[in-house]
Amino acid sequence: MKKKELLVPVGNILSLYQAVHNGADAVYLGGQKFGARKFADNFTNEEIEEAIKFCHLYNVKIYITVNTLIYDDEVPDFIDYVKFLYTKGVDAVIVQDFGMLCLIRELFPQLEIHASTQMNINNQDSIKLLEDLGVKRVVLARELSLEEINNLKTKMEIEVFIHGALCISYSGCCLFSSMIGGRSGNRGECAGSCRLPYRLLKNNKPLPLVDKYLLSTKELNTSCYFEQLMQSSISSFKIEGRMKSPEYVGFITKFYRHLIDQYNETLTVKDISKQDIKELKTLFNREFTKGHLFNETNDNLMNTKSPNHIGITIGKVLKVWDHKIKIKLTDDLHQEDGIRFVQSDKGMMVNFLYDRENRLIKEAKKGDIIFVDNKVHLKMMDVVNKTYDSKLMKRLKNYALKKIGINVKMNLKIGQNLYLSIEDINHYKVEVEGVLVQQAKTAPLSKLQVEQQINKLNDTPFKIEQLDIDMDSDVFVPIKFLNEIRREAIEQLTNKRMEVSNSFKIATFKPDVTSFKTNESSHHISVRVNNLEQLKTCLHLPFTRIYTNDLTLYEQYKDDKRLYYEGSRTHRNTVVSKSLVVQLGDLLPDQEKVADYTMNVVNAYTVYYLQKHNITTVTLSPELNIKQIASLINNYQKITGLTPPLEKIIYGRIDLMIMKHNLLQNACQLNDEEENINKYELEDRKGVHYPVVATKQTTKILSPLLQEFTSITTYQKMGITNFRLQLFDENSEKINQLYESINAYLKVKQ
Repeated sequence: MKKKELLVPVGNILSLYQAVHNGADAVYLGGQKFGARKFADNFTNEEIEEAIKFCHLYNVKIYITVNTLIYDDEVPDFIDYVKFLYTKGVDAVIVQDFGMLCLIRELFPQLEIHASTQMNINNQDSIKLLEDLGVKRVVLARELSLEEINNLKTKMEIEVFIHGALCISYSGCCLFSSMIGGRSGNRGECAGSCRLPYRLLKNNKPLPLVDKYLLSTKELNTSCYFEQLMQSSISSFKIEGRMKSPEYVGFITKFYRHLIDQYNETLTVKDISKQDIKELKTLFNREFTKGHLFNETNDNLMNTKSPNHIGITIGKVLKVWDHKIKIKLTDDLHQEDGIRFVQSDKGMMVNFLYDRENRLIKEAKKGDIIFVDNKVHLKMMDVVNKTYDSKLMKRLKNYALKKIGINVKMNLKIGQNLYLSIEDINHYKVEVEGVLVQQAKTAPLSKLQVEQQINKLNDTPFKIEQLDIDMDSDVFVPIKFLNEIRREAIEQLTNKRMEVSNSFKIATFKPDVTSFKTNESSHHISVRVNNLEQLKTCLHLPFTRIYTNDLTLYEQYKDDKRLYYEGSRTHRNTVVSKSLVVQLGDLLPDQEKVADYTMNVVNAYTVYYLQKHNITTVTLSPELNIKQIASLINNYQKITGLTPPLEKIIYGRIDLMIMKHNLLQNACQLNDEEENINKYELEDRKGVHYPVVATKQTTKILSPLLQEFTSITTYQKMGITNFRLQLFDENSEKINQLYESINAYLKVKQ
């Protein structure tokens, strides 16, 4: 069986030490820029250089995240950063941006690339495309089941999340945080829109739901299914948690290290101890789910009661005063623990703990009645959870240091130079010669004395597995020379394990536009329709292109050459003659294609490389502002000498989220015809409404209405000639009005 890699998140240097010493095979981390966890501590360039050396010393691989979308004015810095990582010996970079992935592949042909989960890789065709591009590993979408993963056919390494926080949206498909708060999840700035409260509306009336965190998932935990994971085609088991504490990182690393090693030894995984589960829950949990990996149901995927760490239940409030709270404990509590009152959603640190006689105590046991200060102004009887265990955290701070096994040989022969060789478990070997060995005049050196000096390795990463000493019986070498040769050999071995072995070959970018068509100067209006009525209306209007996501409608009306089929972002799509490309897998067929906004196009290189895959027109990401669009166009012209074939959505609603989850399951019966005609929306805390479109398998949350007609003249001056209407529930009359409005703006320039 091929070895399974345990891949651990590290948000800072302390987490790195915890991960390595507790058994990680590999770690992933981000620098100060271009990583999808912008608000983690992250690493400076100097810290990254030290982290690479530290990891390689312990034979741990290190992958650096450069998995955000990259704007044109950032490209030079981005490439310089990748060059820095490459020359310092990083084992791989994790990439989301398609243009940057292709550019890295071209400039740094020997650098290993991993396709980020932000690329939403969920089908065979997408994997095939990346494999053809020379990508070494793909981090699959969290929505794939283990059965689906095992059925994939690829030579690439497969990486899968097995523990930690879940995104409810397909990763890379979420624009919620960006469009409503200006913080892009595709740029590492996610504001956690899914962890906020919402009301569900039906025909503008709130449904009587008790819970309000309708988009908040539980925490993924696959430990109870670990035998199946070990028997799977997965190469790397990935843990989420770059924002979590070093102590959590250490615990979860050791937890899964034990499961992997146990299976490797016995081909089974025994029951996990209750203590481990208790400590895991105390460290962090939003309740646990086995996730889509093991086909979790809708109910067991979500925790709609709370988006926060809930800890473990340890008691119940018996009485409340203005200054004190009386609690009956069902588990132990210690001074400096953290607690939360569940229903009141109030949390506090227990700085002072009192017994029945109001005496200060350091700890209390299960069954005790205790008092704490009412620092949170609690008003009601409540359940008490422990969310921070001070004793557990202190214990996790004191972990055992990892040691590297070495075999040592030493020769002390009269008339020969002192000789020491060290070979480690990875077959790195160093040989060092010292001073000339003399015959003893009085007291000869004993073998025990030599052993004692060579074994002085406590302040090094090494431990001696085997020590062979070949020495004459009456030799003499001053002790300081034994220490010197040991230190020199250890230093050489340390440096050898950390040295960079790549050849630093860096290519140049040479654009080839010979197959590109010249962008036409006249304007074009396209439209995305949502149903048969809209399609029939649009077929009678002079739209340049019409997009439909209904394959039946496409097949029925495809004789009209303006019609394009918009496939799904969540599975493999049917190959058609004209398609609106919504995911990487759609790039494989060699038919006429337009790239949708879902391809997250934010820079000129992505436009260029999409054209190299026979894309005729590229729809800009709605995350771009006018200044960024201008920068993209200017950079594209600088690269190619041409005007980019861009399309801009100037009216309609876009997908803010797409989920493998039926949000409406408990609120309505979607199979009922009467229910299907109802209008569902989410309402946020500010009263903004977001249309909800659900099927049995998925839910889409749409944006509020976007209208940019007044910006058309600006876009035209920049060289954009394609404009799109994105329809939702508009009727024929409204569609005709929209067409006339946009056409009127376009005619202003003419």
